[in-house]
Amino acid sequence: MFSRWHFKGKESILAAITAAGLHVSEGSKIWELYREFELAIISRIDKTNLKLSVPLANSSATLLTYKSWEVEQGAVLDVESSNLDGDSSNVALAYQKALEMCNARAHLEEQISRQDLSDSEKFQQFMVDEFTIII
Repeated sequence: MFSRWHFKGKESILAAITAAGLHVSEGSKIWELYREFELAIISRIDKTNLKLSVPLANSSATLLTYKSWEVEQGAVLDVESSNLDGDSSNVALAYQKALEMCNARAHLEEQISRQDLSDSEKFQQFMVDEFTIII
């Protein structure tokens, strides 16, 4: 999820805080930069968590990326597995729900992608299938 820029950037900001963070008139600028840096990281994590909660094809790749990041942060997880053991419960629950929604609609995607049906036939089939899912 994060590359070396995150770690190098954090190292640089922490070095600046050590060197000048207590400077009365200018230290607040360094602390503000650090706060913005951390907020950007949190925002990126939130976006990944959000993506894991959306029913998308190949969402397992996003899960593996997220797990790799968790391991970089010190978590003990099997990054090669799509097993949800060890993931935070809200991430695991959101991912599982999105996966179920995706699986329930997979046949709809196949129908829409068919080349042998006209657009009106695809739409008609989609409406029948969608109505069946809702009920």
